[in-house]
Amino acid sequence: MLNQISWPAFISGMAILLSLYYAYVAAFFYKKEILAFLYRLSGRQAVTDPAKTGFVPEPAYTVMGSARNLREAAEEEELQFGPSDNPDEDGGDNTLTAARAGASAEVAASFSGMMSECRTLIRVINESGESKENFEMLFRILVKKYPELGESPYRQQVTKTLLEESEGQFPFELSAGELESYWTNH
Repeated sequence: MLNQISWPAFISGMAILLSLYYAYVAAFFYKKEILAFLYRLSGRQAVTDPAKTGFVPEPAYTVMGSARNLREAAEEEELQFGPSDNPDEDGGDNTLTAARAGASAEVAASFSGMMSECRTLIRVINESGESKENFEMLFRILVKKYPELGESPYRQQVTKTLLEESEGQFPFELSAGELESYWTNH
């Protein structure tokens, strides 16, 4: 069988197989370099993916625009960056916004923590079917944990949220008067 293949046919066959092998290796391992070379030959700009190359080109425009003095553009009274200090300007119906405007950051953080724990308390009482006495005991523990909220405007928001979220979920009824007594008699 080997006598039927001539040396020139064997060499040309091996040359074809080797060139296919090296073309595959080059395409697999040197794809970026080959594409860059081909783009340079054609004179076109290569399309680069910033996620793959790690290079993000700068845009031709500015994101912020030209900076200018804000005092020239508007009066100080017209610039508003947060909730109003005067609840009448907001319509007066957003008690949480008015409470946050007057409270310190520490009290606001305590309010956030207490609201999270109150929602957990509501879920636990609902799932376990605990008695009103157990709810009272657990809520008084929360009041002792966050005493700074007792005299803050957030107290009303906590009471309101407890009444709204526990309505129809507890095996007992809660009233605003009872919750207020839990705040005062600790």
